[in-house]
Amino acid sequence: MVSVSSIGVARQHERAVGLARSALAPVHEDLTTLAIYNQARNKPPKDHGQEGHWAMRIQSAFDLFSGAPHDDIGTTGHFTWTYNDAVAAVATATGLLARLDELKRA
Repeated sequence: MVSVSSIGVARQHERAVGLARSALAPVHEDLTTLAIYNQARNKPPKDHGQEGHWAMRIQSAFDLFSGAPHDDIGTTGHFTWTYNDAVAAVATATGLLARLDELKRA
């Protein structure tokens, strides 16, 4: 994972967001997360429950961060990434990974 302090120095904002996306892969691919996301996505937010909201947040972050390594015309090709975007991506990935680790230990 890239450190927050190195993001600004190297001015590699897009790379940092891409690395945050890669770091989220274990959380995104966790079978429990996928099952909960698939149940929650067709329900109104009020019916998601706490785990459903977490699964939606994981999917949302993964989808957003996927715009960094993919410059697809018509979808993500126009995405731009600032220093603060990169910091938010790294912090989000770090928090979600820590949460997954805690859940696996319980």
